[in-house]
Amino acid sequence: MISLSTYLHNCTDKIDGHSHFFDFEKVIGDVYAYPSDYKRVVGFADIRFDKLDKYKNGKVVELYDDYIANHYNSKTQILLATAYDVEDAITIYKKYPDIIKGFGEFKCYREYLGKPTEIKDLSFLEPLCDFDVKYNLPIYIHWNLLSDSDYEECVRLVSKYPSIPFVICHFGMGYDRANIPNESVFDKSYEYCVKLYENFANTYFDISYRAIHYFHKHPKLLNVFAERLIIGSDINPQVMNTMPDDYKQYIKKIYREMDDLYKPRFTSCIKTLFHD
Repeated sequence: MISLSTYLHNCTDKIDGHSHFFDFEKVIGDVYAYPSDYKRVVGFADIRFDKLDKYKNGKVVELYDDYIANHYNSKTQILLATAYDVEDAITIYKKYPDIIKGFGEFKCYREYLGKPTEIKDLSFLEPLCDFDVKYNLPIYIHWNLLSDSDYEECVRLVSKYPSIPFVICHFGMGYDRANIPNESVFDKSYEYCVKLYENFANTYFDISYRAIHYFHKHPKLLNVFAERLIIGSDINPQVMNTMPDDYKQYIKKIYREMDDLYKPRFTSCIKTLFHD
């Protein structure tokens, strides 16, 4: 006889809460199929900082037009609008208000491969937030929480818009690949997220990317978070190029670790976020 917890775990309709459905070159279906036990997927475009010209000047709107016309599946996909320029994300929502369920992932990179970007803080998101206060749709933000100043900037944004749900991607454990931090820095990211969780009810936390591996090693740390947790694969259509020798094994590893961590409350959180 299996335990009640195992029964509930196996019977839960799992939701992949963070995936990239397409970029300017291809769609995720060209790379792999989602595991059958993940009934739905939250996803968005992958804004590639190595090819920003492919997303600027309204081009990302055209990418969404194509994806929605030719690939979008309302039964399995929860589609969010993202862009490099937040005005383009607003345009996408206005074109498809019955399809777009939120915004992001916004990659708030201050550095990319060791070079500074145009992004200095989170103020570039405020025009989107000003628009969203009428709807209070979730906004996914990739903002690295690696220092006190990073945390204070995140607090400034989430406290200014208390009615908007903000999903803190990767538990703030992002990094620039040209400067990969050690584990102790991610311990600090975790502590910042605990403070956000305790002080701001509009913050949600995304176990994906580096955070998947972190919590797979330290699963008990998630017990602090009774609610407001989601989990996602963060796979993008370029995975076969970034890991040409073993990308299929990498994807399997990600989903094995997700399965080990998955709880029914992750599904409930997604349904709450998106009124599903």
